[in-house]
Amino acid sequence: MLPMDWPWHLRALVPLLICVSMPAIQAIGHGQNSAVSLLILTVAVALARKHRLVLAGAVAALSSYKPQIALAVAAILALSFGWRTLVGLAVIGGAILLANVLTLPGTRSD
Repeated sequence: MLPMDWPWHLRALVPLLICVSMPAIQAIGHGQNSAVSLLILTVAVALARKHRLVLAGAVAALSSYKPQIALAVAAILALSFGWRTLVGLAVIGGAILLANVLTLPGTRSD
């Protein structure tokens, strides 16, 4: 998302500063999964902005470990970018659900 005419060392500085920022260090150091949720959301939005909509939906489905976030992200992607994001959400969401049912029987009813 940075201008491509910047030299490589300036473009490499942005991810470095993100990794060593205090919010990133605190989120990782305290064992919270908010950094993972933010990473999944960021990748999904970046893919959607590049019009890779099925892949954006597939990545967004990985946030299903937090159903509230998954529902919000899925709704926003579907309303903003259309049905193609729902295809990715359905495929990966179905695979996650199938893996859950096969490996942990009875957990869906609990």
